[in-house]
Amino acid sequence: MKRNEAFNSIAELYDEVRPSYPNKLIEDIINNTKITTESSLLEIGPGTGKATIKLAEKGFKIRGVELSENMTKLLREKCTNYPKVEVEVASFESWQPKNDEKYQVVYCAQAFHWIDKALSYKKCYELLEDGGYLALFWYQPVAEKSELKEEINNIISKYESKSKTKNEEEHTPSQLTEMRKVEFASSGFFKDVQVFEYTIENSMNAKEYIKVINSYSGFAVLEEAVRLSLDKEVEQAINNHGGKITSGLNYSLFLGKRI
Repeated sequence: MKRNEAFNSIAELYDEVRPSYPNKLIEDIINNTKITTESSLLEIGPGTGKATIKLAEKGFKIRGVELSENMTKLLREKCTNYPKVEVEVASFESWQPKNDEKYQVVYCAQAFHWIDKALSYKKCYELLEDGGYLALFWYQPVAEKSELKEEINNIISKYESKSKTKNEEEHTPSQLTEMRKVEFASSGFFKDVQVFEYTIENSMNAKEYIKVINSYSGFAVLEEAVRLSLDKEVEQAINNHGGKITSGLNYSLFLGKRI
């Protein structure tokens, strides 16, 4: 199953269970880039609009480029009251702006690692006006140790090998943050790269946690029998430890100015 097919198959689940982004993160983008509601923003891979809506509510003009048709459909439905938001179905690699439009900010939430690195930073540079900004942000589980976390990680590791060849979660959040900052700064297209970090905590029961797991494309591609087996093992582990799992999410925002 290809990436767009995987996300197509879980669009509604993704929208239901994936977290939004801290208000402070959105405010830091706005304040550091000095954008106004007259500015034009380009979002790479908006998905179902977790970040899009945060900016649309503030009146920004946004063009989104999303690979998944089902996610685009959900996002368009959400944006019926935001006429300044338009979403096109295309891969970022193949997409071209109308009339060579330039943007004040290009941003991407939780998706930039999917873009072909041979053109990702270069194309963002070309799409930005002079003095424009690239904003990239992700979230990762906080690296916490507990008996339950260790048990779940061991369960998941058995199934990940059936669905993934690339696993960024092999790195700790701090390692990923440093790797992404170095990659951004060494691209040669951006200067004054800044990193902002935020942490939030949430608590879920077994069924809620399983929904979150299944919203990741690596698990969406598993055969149903295999996925159900994974779900059963994780649910049993959580219920054996009181029926709740509490974990933190670490958000990292990377912001660079076009050279």
